[in-house]
Amino acid sequence: MLFMKKNDICEIEIVDMGNNGEGIGKLDSVVVFIPYAIKGEIVKTHILKVNKNFAYGKIVEIIKKNESRITPPCPYFGKCGGCNLQHISYEKQLEFKTSIVQTTLQKQLGKDIKVENCVGSDLPFHYRNKMQLPTTIEGIGMYKENSHNIIIIDNCLLCKNWIVPIIKIIKDYIEKNNVNLYDEINHTGLLRHILIRKVDNSFSITLVINGDKLPNKNSLIDLLKLSFNEFSVFYCINKIKSNTILTQDIVCIYGNNTQQTEDFGIEYYISPTSFLQINRNIQNKIYSKILSLIKENDVIVDAYSGAGLLSAILSKKAKLVYGIEIVKSATENANNLMKHNKILNVKNINGDCAIILPQIIKENNNASIILDPPRKGCDINVLNAIMQSNPKEIFYVSCNPSTLARDLKILQESFNIDLIQPYDMFPQTKHIETLVHLSRK
Repeated sequence: MLFMKKNDICEIEIVDMGNNGEGIGKLDSVVVFIPYAIKGEIVKTHILKVNKNFAYGKIVEIIKKNESRITPPCPYFGKCGGCNLQHISYEKQLEFKTSIVQTTLQKQLGKDIKVENCVGSDLPFHYRNKMQLPTTIEGIGMYKENSHNIIIIDNCLLCKNWIVPIIKIIKDYIEKNNVNLYDEINHTGLLRHILIRKVDNSFSITLVINGDKLPNKNSLIDLLKLSFNEFSVFYCINKIKSNTILTQDIVCIYGNNTQQTEDFGIEYYISPTSFLQINRNIQNKIYSKILSLIKENDVIVDAYSGAGLLSAILSKKAKLVYGIEIVKSATENANNLMKHNKILNVKNINGDCAIILPQIIKENNNASIILDPPRKGCDINVLNAIMQSNPKEIFYVSCNPSTLARDLKILQESFNIDLIQPYDMFPQTKHIETLVHLSRK
């Protein structure tokens, strides 16, 4: 019989943790999810919502504290939706992420599997090279979790301290030029988003506007010149009533159109719309691991190749690399990347991976496949194509343990799982990157 009801104050022991970093307890045979509670703690809980088989609560008081609990260094933690785990020591965060991958995969695959310890970031804080700051009539900040309500911020500890002066400069520009901030409900106001990216020593600042031009742009440029030497400023016209941030209508009003950088000896260029991992330290640890596992005579198929950076890196060791990408502009960027770096052993193909992949594997029976899909995982047609073509090995890079588990359940019928290695691409958050190496049975 269920005795718990909304607004009750209950004492609950936390017996597990969920994928979002929340504590999980049980009372009256009902599972209770409690954000910021840690396994092993006993917490006095305010029950916020009760369903038939589960409930939600929030901590009122910690009666028994887990030894891994620390004081979060960020004053916005628990309000801003950017971080989930700042209240846990970094060592325990890594253990938690290893456990999440282990539990998720074992549940789906139905057998014991070995998961290596999560590889940590060299910088648990200050690792982000990019920030997206929404602006609303309340001001500039970050969204609360699962909402579009803004928490006003003037700093983010996931970035280095360059974020502080840039936010202040943009606030000064807004105030001096009477720039109206966006009202999402009424679709009024000018400034919608601010995107800031630091690549090596240069900054790219993009203002997303619900209009045709940026007022008194020189005022913003002059303010930035007082603090920074190497930067570019863009505005992006976005009048769409949706959650889309960037459109292709982007204008550079100061500095260079792109930022140049290098990884593994490959020079490449970043534009405001380019994809770049926000934690290059972990990105390069993953790429180094893949490089160490491939052979010099291997033929590699990079199945979600994007703008071609990983294809270019792998070309330094592999005999031949095929890059398959369905977005035409990304394939064009990949071709330009190979030309710029004088790489001759990469063939970029624009098209549907499910169609092209079997053709390449048929011609190269011992090819290896790189899979680096979005959070939704691999398309079932791509997985079917892999199963039919039966390549020598697969390197699967995943940012979502749930879809990774779903896809591995299919692939394990024909492939051995040789390595499962989590990486902490996003410290202080619930997100996990995982590299899996599979070999043909």
